[in-house]
Amino acid sequence: MKLRWFWLGLLGMGSCYAQQAYYVSPSGNDANNGSAGSPWQHVSYALQHLHSGDTLVLMDGVYNEKIQIPFSGLSIRARNPRGAVLDGTGLTGDEAMIRIQNRSDIHIQGVEIRNNVMNDAVGILVAGSGQNITIENCYIHDIHFSADAQAAVDEQTNAQGIVVYGTGTTPYAGIRITGNELSYCRLGYSEGIALNGNVENFEISDNYVHHLTNIGIDIIGGEGTCGVDSLDVARNGLVARNRVEYCRAGYASSAGIYVDGGQHIRIFYNRCAHNGFGVEIGCENPGREARNIVVRNNFLLLNDEAGLALGGYDYPDGSGKVRNCDVSNNTFWLNDGLQTGTGSLFLTYAEDCIVQNNIFVTAADDLLYAENTQPGLVMDYNLYFDTDGDDSDNGFDFDGTAYNGLADFRSGTGLEIHGFYLNPQMQTDTTGLPRLTSSSPFNTGNPGYTPRAGETDYFGQERMVGAAVDNGAEEWQNLTVDSTGADFGVYPNPFDNILFLPPGMRFRYRLIDACGRVLLRGTVKDFLRTGNLARGVYRLQLTRLRDGHTKIIPLIRR
Repeated sequence: MKLRWFWLGLLGMGSCYAQQAYYVSPSGNDANNGSAGSPWQHVSYALQHLHSGDTLVLMDGVYNEKIQIPFSGLSIRARNPRGAVLDGTGLTGDEAMIRIQNRSDIHIQGVEIRNNVMNDAVGILVAGSGQNITIENCYIHDIHFSADAQAAVDEQTNAQGIVVYGTGTTPYAGIRITGNELSYCRLGYSEGIALNGNVENFEISDNYVHHLTNIGIDIIGGEGTCGVDSLDVARNGLVARNRVEYCRAGYASSAGIYVDGGQHIRIFYNRCAHNGFGVEIGCENPGREARNIVVRNNFLLLNDEAGLALGGYDYPDGSGKVRNCDVSNNTFWLNDGLQTGTGSLFLTYAEDCIVQNNIFVTAADDLLYAENTQPGLVMDYNLYFDTDGDDSDNGFDFDGTAYNGLADFRSGTGLEIHGFYLNPQMQTDTTGLPRLTSSSPFNTGNPGYTPRAGETDYFGQERMVGAAVDNGAEEWQNLTVDSTGADFGVYPNPFDNILFLPPGMRFRYRLIDACGRVLLRGTVKDFLRTGNLARGVYRLQLTRLRDGHTKIIPLIRR
């Protein structure tokens, strides 16, 4: 009987541990029971009285605490987004405001974290091994390596907003950092959001990262964070829909988004503006390589240096290398604002990379700077323009040879056989993004380009409409104007100097160039000879004479 009652007692204890929510409030009392009507006062106290599966709700107010997550399976959320504040003012001890060490199934949501000031300060630290960590809709700011805004900076001075260190032989997997704002941090030689070491299957999405004194988002491999060399790399992840702005270091190169030795990463739909570089794909550690990085459908604009830097900066002795990367369908807009000479696109040492379907617009006449031969580089179907409208003075500096303008670059390197120098006819919208207009050239991208399953343009629209993908991060959705239900077309497209029309029909036509000028007009039947048109993008307006049906068809002259 005693044994039977013992087991019943254990079952009764288990029922007390059913998943539930508990509450803390700065006006609460740790002698309370932790209910919504009788909350505890301190977060640290509350965490010692929870069980796996519980949720701790932080009611509005300021908590002058640093906390450690005591076991796996916990959620901590603000009752009202940004209403609950973890404030590190005056606190020493742990470097992190929130420490998650060798834990799994942790969810941090809606909390404001601020004023952690010490060398190696961190907002949220995840370290060791585990899985399923979500940091969502938090606001992290004023994480500083020093209280002195003028303090000297070197490699020993560091602070970070959110960092994940995969130190174990089992990876930290299923990391999700989404919807957060990170701002106004003095980082020294570190980064705003960083994944480092044995980390895989991650997502960094929909964050607003701005006004940091170094790199915004960093994906790292090869630093010895994990003791097993083959596992010491952040990999298999997505960096998407982030807005990264004003991440600049006056003492080192910085980028809005940086991959330093990471592998198998998609960088999609981001807006990177007013940083050092917009995006950088590199590998700092000799003997290592960053590889299989896809950079697509991003706006890279108004950065101090290049919109994108690609390659190992001092390969082979001083750095690793970059290999098998794809830079497609991005809009590069007025980068290299400081006229550093890095151009819109800066290539150091990279192997077997593709650069295609991008728009490059510059105000400084420097479009490309490549320091080395770039073995295996495929560079084609990109659209170039500079604000003075003169291609002859555009700088293409490739492996020590300077070329003046796109035609000279094509002739000297064999690259950009299908590249264009054209005015993209873009207009800046109310958010500062350069957008396509009805006068923009369409279908200028590689006709063989195939979007990934589910891929859209930057704005969530269908990625490919028409015969070929549009250049840049946006796909124009009014590609074919059909005002009267017309069902006719022309072929081939792209074409050389003759277009075949539906047989037996007469049309009135106008052939219009990318700047809106009417080059040819008249009536035609069966086929149209276009003469010696320059390679480029055109529109053909056809009106069928028998019924007045009209169609506007985008064309590419090869």
